[in-house]
Formats: sequence, C-alpha cells, structure tokens
Amino acid sequence: MKRAAPAGPRTRRTGYTSGSMRTACFVCLLLVSAFLAAAAAQDAAPTPAMMDTPGVHILKGLTVPEFQDEMNFMVVALGVNCGYCHARGNFASDANPKKDTARRMLEMVNAINHQYFPDYKPGKDESRLGKVTCFTCHQGAATPATAPGGGIR
Repeated sequence: MKRAAPAGPRTRRTGYTSGSMRTACFVCLLLVSAFLAAAAAQDAAPTPAMMDTPGVHILKGLTVPEFQDEMNFMVVALGVNCGYCHARGNFASDANPKKDTARRMLEMVNAINHQYFPDYKPGKDESRLGKVTCFTCHQGAATPATAPGGGIR
C-alpha cells in the first residue's frame, strides 16, 4: 500500500514547506530579539534622582540614596535619631535649633576636608563628606568626645 504524496512543495531534508520554514525562522528571530532587548533593559539601571529640595543647604549635589546614606551616617556618628535635629513630622522645618548647629558642623567638616584632604575620594560605603566626618569627633555620642583636660581627642 502506497502513501499519498503530501500536497505542496517540500524540502528533501526536513519535510517542511519552504513557507513554513521561513515563518519558523522569523518567529525564532523575533524571540531572540525580544530576549536580547529584555536583557539589555535589565542591565540599564535607572538613574537615581538628585536631592533637589530648597531646605537642603549643605549636602547639595547628592543623589537621593547618597543623601539618605549621609543622614544615616550622621545618626550613627551622633548616636541619635532623626528627631534630634529635625522637627517631628516635618523634615524641611527649621524649628529645631539643633538643625542649624548641624549645618554649621557640616560647613566646618567641609572646610577641613577641602583644606587638608582635597584629593580624597571616598570608597563605596564611606561618607561623601570626606576623610573627616561627624564620627571623627562625635564617635557615637551627641556631644563630641573630649580628652581629659577638656581638649578634643
């Protein structure tokens, strides 16, 4: 018993018609392109927003994550929480006088770093302030650590 010959031109190797082979290749090409585009999109990390708030006077030019890291460094350096310098429920408020003190201290730290360590580049997990930071003097206490006799250690 002979089999009936299939309708349409078929290739000798695969048994597929040339039209279906082209369609399969086209679909594969689309899938590979989509996969490569998705992989490229995942590799491109979004650019963090810059901290651009009128209440920020000293820590300008930082991204939002860098700014938050600096705030966390200060909390650890002084052994306090955010409410120590900020008005409760309103970080932008200048009602707490300790916020003005913190600004003056940051200006002092910036001046020391610019004068004595102008070429210092902080590492990945270090403060962007420079080599001298709040921790240099405060060492985890709200008031700077002092040496016996009243001098700063």
